[in-house]
Amino acid sequence: MRNRATAEVTVSLPQQQEGKIEPNLLTLTRTSLAGVLTQTNDLDSRASGLALEALALKLMDLLDMRFVAARPRSETTDGIETGLIFESDQPVFSRWQVQCKKTEMLTVGDVAKEVGLTYLLKSNVIIIIRTGNIKDEARLYADAVMRKTNLCIVMLDGADLHAISVDSMHIKQVFSRETQRTKGLRPLDI
Repeated sequence: MRNRATAEVTVSLPQQQEGKIEPNLLTLTRTSLAGVLTQTNDLDSRASGLALEALALKLMDLLDMRFVAARPRSETTDGIETGLIFESDQPVFSRWQVQCKKTEMLTVGDVAKEVGLTYLLKSNVIIIIRTGNIKDEARLYADAVMRKTNLCIVMLDGADLHAISVDSMHIKQVFSRETQRTKGLRPLDI
Protein backbone atom coordinates (compact mmCIF):
# COMPACT_ATOMS: atom_id res chain seq x y z
CA MET A 1 0.00 0.00 0.00
CA ARG A 2 1.46 3.32 -1.06
CA ASN A 3 0.84 6.85 0.17
CA ARG A 4 -0.89 8.19 -2.92
CA ALA A 5 -3.73 10.34 -1.58
CA THR A 6 -2.41 13.35 -3.44
CA ALA A 7 -1.14 11.43 -6.46
CA GLU A 8 -2.91 11.06 -9.77
CA VAL A 9 -4.74 7.81 -10.32
CA THR A 10 -3.18 6.20 -13.35
CA VAL A 11 -5.47 4.60 -15.88
CA SER A 12 -4.19 2.91 -19.02
CA LEU A 13 -4.80 4.55 -22.38
CA PRO A 14 -6.81 1.56 -23.68
CA GLN A 15 -9.30 2.03 -20.84
CA GLN A 16 -9.65 5.70 -21.74
CA GLN A 17 -10.21 4.84 -25.37
CA GLU A 18 -12.81 2.25 -24.52
CA GLY A 19 -14.78 4.99 -22.79
CA LYS A 20 -14.62 3.39 -19.36
CA ILE A 21 -13.46 6.64 -17.81
CA GLU A 22 -14.61 9.96 -19.13
CA PRO A 23 -12.11 12.83 -19.55
CA ASN A 24 -13.73 15.02 -16.84
CA LEU A 25 -13.31 12.22 -14.34
CA LEU A 26 -9.67 11.70 -15.29
CA THR A 27 -9.06 15.40 -14.69
CA LEU A 28 -10.71 15.16 -11.27
CA THR A 29 -8.50 12.23 -10.24
CA ARG A 30 -5.53 14.61 -10.39
CA THR A 31 -7.04 16.51 -7.44
CA SER A 32 -6.00 15.67 -3.87
CA LEU A 33 -8.24 13.35 -1.89
CA ALA A 34 -9.24 16.25 0.37
CA GLY A 35 -10.10 18.31 -2.72
CA VAL A 36 -12.22 15.51 -4.16
CA LEU A 37 -14.06 15.14 -0.83
CA THR A 38 -14.87 18.85 -0.90
CA GLN A 39 -16.20 18.53 -4.44
CA THR A 40 -18.62 15.76 -3.40
CA ASN A 41 -20.59 18.57 -1.74
CA ASP A 42 -21.05 20.46 -5.02
CA LEU A 43 -24.66 21.53 -5.49
CA ASP A 44 -24.56 20.42 -9.12
CA SER A 45 -25.48 16.74 -9.03
CA ARG A 46 -23.38 15.92 -12.12
CA ALA A 47 -20.24 17.47 -10.57
CA SER A 48 -20.97 15.81 -7.23
CA GLY A 49 -21.43 12.42 -8.92
CA LEU A 50 -18.10 12.74 -10.75
CA ALA A 51 -16.42 13.63 -7.45
CA LEU A 52 -17.91 10.48 -5.87
CA GLU A 53 -16.46 8.39 -8.71
CA ALA A 54 -13.08 10.07 -8.34
CA LEU A 55 -13.24 9.40 -4.59
CA ALA A 56 -13.81 5.68 -5.20
CA LEU A 57 -11.02 5.57 -7.79
CA LYS A 58 -8.55 7.26 -5.44
CA LEU A 59 -9.44 5.08 -2.44
CA MET A 60 -9.28 1.84 -4.40
CA ASP A 61 -6.01 2.95 -5.99
CA LEU A 62 -4.59 3.20 -2.46
CA LEU A 63 -5.42 -0.51 -2.16
CA ASP A 64 -3.86 -1.33 -5.55
CA MET A 65 -7.18 -2.40 -7.02
CA ARG A 66 -7.71 -2.36 -10.81
CA PHE A 67 -10.66 -0.38 -12.17
CA VAL A 68 -12.87 -2.50 -14.45
CA ALA A 69 -16.11 -0.62 -15.07
CA ALA A 70 -18.60 1.92 -13.88
CA ARG A 71 -22.17 0.84 -13.37
CA PRO A 72 -24.58 2.90 -15.47
CA ARG A 73 -25.67 6.03 -13.65
CA SER A 74 -29.29 5.97 -12.65
CA GLU A 75 -31.46 8.94 -13.51
CA THR A 76 -33.40 8.30 -10.30
CA THR A 77 -30.43 9.01 -8.04
CA ASP A 78 -29.69 12.42 -9.59
CA GLY A 79 -25.95 12.03 -9.03
CA ILE A 80 -26.04 11.26 -5.29
CA GLU A 81 -24.61 7.78 -5.77
CA THR A 82 -22.19 6.04 -8.03
CA GLY A 83 -21.10 2.45 -8.45
CA LEU A 84 -17.75 1.16 -9.69
CA ILE A 85 -16.29 -2.32 -10.17
CA PHE A 86 -12.69 -3.21 -9.30
CA GLU A 87 -10.71 -6.42 -9.49
CA SER A 88 -7.49 -7.81 -8.13
CA ASP A 89 -5.44 -10.84 -9.06
CA GLN A 90 -3.33 -10.66 -5.89
CA PRO A 91 -3.02 -13.02 -4.17
CA VAL A 92 -6.09 -14.59 -5.85
CA PHE A 93 -8.81 -13.19 -8.08
CA SER A 94 -11.44 -11.07 -6.37
CA ARG A 95 -14.07 -8.63 -7.61
CA TRP A 96 -15.11 -5.65 -5.55
CA GLN A 97 -18.17 -3.50 -6.09
CA VAL A 98 -17.91 -0.02 -4.68
CA GLN A 99 -20.94 2.13 -3.93
CA CYS A 100 -20.43 5.80 -3.05
CA LYS A 101 -23.38 7.71 -1.65
CA LYS A 102 -23.91 11.34 -0.78
CA THR A 103 -26.98 11.14 1.43
CA GLU A 104 -27.58 11.91 5.08
CA MET A 105 -27.85 8.26 6.15
CA LEU A 106 -27.07 4.85 4.73
CA THR A 107 -30.13 2.61 5.12
CA VAL A 108 -30.83 -1.13 5.18
CA GLY A 109 -32.36 -0.74 1.70
CA ASP A 110 -29.10 0.71 0.37
CA VAL A 111 -27.13 -2.27 1.67
CA ALA A 112 -29.74 -4.79 0.46
CA LYS A 113 -29.55 -3.35 -3.07
CA GLU A 114 -25.78 -3.88 -3.14
CA VAL A 115 -26.10 -7.42 -1.78
CA GLY A 116 -28.61 -8.20 -4.52
CA LEU A 117 -26.26 -6.86 -7.20
CA THR A 118 -23.50 -9.28 -6.15
CA TYR A 119 -25.36 -12.10 -7.92
CA LEU A 120 -25.27 -10.19 -11.20
CA LEU A 121 -21.77 -8.75 -10.79
CA LYS A 122 -20.27 -11.90 -9.17
CA SER A 123 -18.60 -9.76 -6.50
CA ASN A 124 -16.76 -11.06 -3.44
CA VAL A 125 -16.55 -7.75 -1.61
CA ILE A 126 -18.90 -4.79 -1.27
CA ILE A 127 -17.41 -1.46 -0.30
CA ILE A 128 -19.95 1.16 0.75
CA ILE A 129 -18.55 4.67 1.04
CA ARG A 130 -20.73 7.31 2.68
CA THR A 131 -19.94 10.98 2.95
CA GLY A 132 -22.30 11.12 5.96
CA ASN A 133 -23.35 8.59 8.58
CA ILE A 134 -24.29 4.92 8.54
CA LYS A 135 -27.40 3.84 10.45
CA ASP A 136 -26.92 1.12 13.04
CA GLU A 137 -29.67 -0.87 11.30
CA ALA A 138 -27.65 -0.85 8.06
CA ARG A 139 -24.58 -2.21 9.88
CA LEU A 140 -26.68 -4.87 11.61
CA TYR A 141 -28.13 -5.96 8.27
CA ALA A 142 -24.63 -6.14 6.74
CA ASP A 143 -23.52 -8.21 9.73
CA ALA A 144 -26.42 -10.64 9.21
CA VAL A 145 -25.51 -11.03 5.53
CA MET A 146 -21.86 -11.65 6.37
CA ARG A 147 -22.80 -14.29 8.96
CA LYS A 148 -24.75 -16.27 6.35
CA THR A 149 -22.65 -15.75 3.18
CA ASN A 150 -19.06 -15.43 2.00
CA LEU A 151 -19.57 -11.76 1.18
CA CYS A 152 -17.45 -9.15 2.91
CA ILE A 153 -19.14 -5.78 3.36
CA VAL A 154 -16.84 -2.88 4.22
CA MET A 155 -18.37 0.43 5.28
CA LEU A 156 -16.60 3.77 5.35
CA ASP A 157 -18.33 6.89 6.65
CA GLY A 158 -17.58 10.60 6.55
CA ALA A 159 -15.26 10.42 9.59
CA ASP A 160 -13.24 7.64 7.92
CA LEU A 161 -12.98 9.65 4.71
CA HIS A 162 -11.79 12.73 6.57
CA ALA A 163 -9.11 10.74 8.41
CA ILE A 164 -7.95 9.12 5.15
CA SER A 165 -7.80 12.50 3.42
CA VAL A 166 -5.47 13.75 6.18
CA ASP A 167 -3.31 10.60 6.13
CA SER A 168 -3.87 8.13 3.29
CA MET A 169 -2.35 5.32 5.38
CA HIS A 170 -5.38 5.55 7.67
CA ILE A 171 -7.18 3.44 5.05
CA LYS A 172 -5.19 0.50 6.42
CA GLN A 173 -6.67 1.07 9.90
CA VAL A 174 -10.20 1.36 8.49
CA PHE A 175 -9.87 -1.91 6.57
CA SER A 176 -8.30 -3.60 9.60
CA ARG A 177 -11.28 -2.52 11.72
CA GLU A 178 -13.71 -3.82 9.11
CA THR A 179 -11.74 -7.09 8.77
CA GLN A 180 -11.90 -7.67 12.53
CA ARG A 181 -15.64 -6.98 12.45
CA THR A 182 -16.16 -9.59 9.71
CA LYS A 183 -13.85 -12.10 11.40
CA GLY A 184 -15.84 -11.75 14.64
CA LEU A 185 -19.04 -12.64 12.77
CA ARG A 186 -17.61 -15.88 11.39
CA PRO A 187 -16.25 -18.09 14.14
CA LEU A 188 -14.91 -21.37 12.87
CA ASP A 189 -16.87 -24.30 14.29
CA ILE A 190 -14.94 -27.51 13.63
